[in-house]
Amino acid sequence: MAEFQSSMKAAIDAAKVYPKEAILAGETGIVTVSFDYINGVVSNIHVDKSSGARSLDKAATTAVQKAAMPPKPAEIAGLNHFVILVSFNLGD
Repeated sequence: MAEFQSSMKAAIDAAKVYPKEAILAGETGIVTVSFDYINGVVSNIHVDKSSGARSLDKAATTAVQKAAMPPKPAEIAGLNHFVILVSFNLGD
């Protein structure tokens, strides 16, 4: 499970785009995003905890939506709801 979640996070991070307006404003933060992942499809994306910056929250949900998620291992086939932290740090 930990390896799968790590792979999901890597896919989301690869799809993440730091908004230009957030960079110019010096905004950083962590967005807690939850979503369902069933049959290779991500749905019901929701910000559970905001970063405090609307543009970062939107970028986090967009990254989850666009990420090329890894296939779910058979041993967690019944697990459909996930929570991931998406970090935005200047200089990364």
